[in-house]
Amino acid sequence: MSAGMQASELDTNHLIDEVLTEKIIGAAIEVHRHLGPGLLESAYWQCLCHELQLRGLSFKRQVNLTVVY
Repeated sequence: MSAGMQASELDTNHLIDEVLTEKIIGAAIEVHRHLGPGLLESAYWQCLCHELQLRGLSFKRQVNLTVVY
């Protein structure tokens, strides 16, 4: 357990993460269910962004990440 964090806070954060994960996966499944396989990634990406917005989820697109390899 991290310093200053109570067990109840960890439980709450874990539940929030589970709910968020379920919403994201649900959105992705919905997009794939409607579009099916075989399209370009950009088509799925556009539709996933739309589906996430419909579900009230905020997100950032194409965020730059520093990767050390």
